[in-house]
Amino acid sequence: MRQSLKRMVVLAVFALGMTAGMASAAQFIRIGSGTVGGGYYTAGTSLASVLNATQKEINYSSITGGSIKNLVALDQKAIEFGLSLTSTLYEAWNGQSNFKEPIRTLRYVAAIYPQVAHIMVSGKDIQSIADLRGKKVDFGPIGGGIDTNNRLTLEAYGISESEVQIQRNSRSETAEALQTGATDAQVLLTAYPGSAINDMLSRGARLIAVEPDKRDEIVKKYPFYVPWDIPGGTYDGYDKDITSFSAFCVMLTYESMDEEVVYKTVKAMFENTAALKDRSASIFGFFGIENAMAGCDIPLHPGAERYYREVGLIK
Repeated sequence: MRQSLKRMVVLAVFALGMTAGMASAAQFIRIGSGTVGGGYYTAGTSLASVLNATQKEINYSSITGGSIKNLVALDQKAIEFGLSLTSTLYEAWNGQSNFKEPIRTLRYVAAIYPQVAHIMVSGKDIQSIADLRGKKVDFGPIGGGIDTNNRLTLEAYGISESEVQIQRNSRSETAEALQTGATDAQVLLTAYPGSAINDMLSRGARLIAVEPDKRDEIVKKYPFYVPWDIPGGTYDGYDKDITSFSAFCVMLTYESMDEEVVYKTVKAMFENTAALKDRSASIFGFFGIENAMAGCDIPLHPGAERYYREVGLIK
């Protein structure tokens, strides 16, 4: 009886050790996304969910952040992957605006989705971005990409940050602020059709276009932007195409990130595009291997490059 009991104890300890060993062997990967309710949040949670369903040896989680916060966190290795706008990435790489020093540890992984500029305004007196001088402009939460896009768009019209009243509203506050006139405008880059845009329009906000000559100036000066029109009929009351431009939401990592983990992550993402589109058609509608390197103007991580060579994207 004692011998049987001993065997049971030994087996239990062995099993416990095996379980602990397996648990310790699991890799925990954090994906920096964005504030709750935004496109980055949806993208991050969707990626984590789909990747967890296909990568049993890796545990993915999505954590809130924003373009600026994610890039800083990657530099500090506080997260393993992070989402960012290509416009904010450009500033981080070159040490401009919100970044006092260049962040050259960043490495490109994949393009996730195009983020088209929606110029949202309140009040009848604003017909062009040129009319925003002296107005209350929402630059979004600190650490987000809205900050960058507002500033660069205003600059194309000769308006500096000091010439507008900068506001910092959360996602949940923006629609109400536009409705009440507490905010006059916001340059929001997002996928279309966007639920946040529909909410703002339902509360009386309006969409205005970027003048074609100004768009040409913007995409020429900032190569991370591309010409992109919002198709007519995307939003109620807007039957004609709206002239605009787009940046891309891209996934990044840091230079010394494990090559095998990056490879497995990229492979799982592109082998499960249907599952990602099922979770969010608006976010992942353009997601696919053909767009994988859109906006890539920094070094590619070796793990991502390995997969892209396998599928023939890189020769």
